[in-house]
Amino acid sequence: MKHEDLMRLKELQQKGLITEEEFTDRYERLLRASNSTHYHVEKDEQPRLSKIYHHYHDDVQPYHKTKSKSKILAGLLGIFLGCLGAHNFYTAHYGKGFVQLLITVLSMGYFIILPIVWGLVEGVLILCGLIHEDGHGVELK
Repeated sequence: MKHEDLMRLKELQQKGLITEEEFTDRYERLLRASNSTHYHVEKDEQPRLSKIYHHYHDDVQPYHKTKSKSKILAGLLGIFLGCLGAHNFYTAHYGKGFVQLLITVLSMGYFIILPIVWGLVEGVLILCGLIHEDGHGVELK
């Protein structure tokens, strides 16, 4: 494996053109190809290449196609529409949003206080910065 190939892979990942999984897959294919005549790598070079891989791989942020969401909008959605899970749908926490929506709809008003308080608390936590990432791990801004 050539160091330049790994650098190109790293650059593609940083630009968001390939995902972390694609990076790992391509890295492994380059490693397998390194045993061919074309990319000959001595056995004692394998640990060095692994170190290079981890050097470039460990500091990479996860790949996300989503832009960062507004912390203020997420907090206000939680405060005013929290019983419907609007803030959770907005921040890609779909499971929690669906549960809040189901509780609101299926309770027919009897347990409406639960999702209202839940949404209000989460809205305040978002605005205070205690909930600071969306469902993809991207920082709320």
